[in-house]
Amino acid sequence: MNTKEYELYVKTDCWQIRRDTYISRYGPACEVCENAIDGLDVHHLTYERLGIELDDDLMALCRPCHSAVHGVVTFSEWEEFIAILMKKLKSGKHAPRYLKLVEQVLKKHGCGELAQKREVVRA
Repeated sequence: MNTKEYELYVKTDCWQIRRDTYISRYGPACEVCENAIDGLDVHHLTYERLGIELDDDLMALCRPCHSAVHGVVTFSEWEEFIAILMKKLKSGKHAPRYLKLVEQVLKKHGCGELAQKREVVRA
């Protein structure tokens, strides 16, 4: 699925129902920073099953955390996001899902420092 098809998909009733169902199960707080807010974004950890997403393919994020995943933040916001994400990874709870998020960030942004920390967590 290309970008244009994805943008059309997330505007469909099917996606809105899936998104709302996910948030009703796992919201109302951001799964990274744990801030409880209205208007959570649902981020795709993988695009392999668009239209038939599994819960493990998705993550509810507040707008600041979602922006951080996509690299649209200041350096201080980025550092704070990475610190929270690394804490989540080290806690072990849902670590595979957070590792998917880390891998997305690494793939998109090529953060050497985060890559080094990721190896420590995996060890």
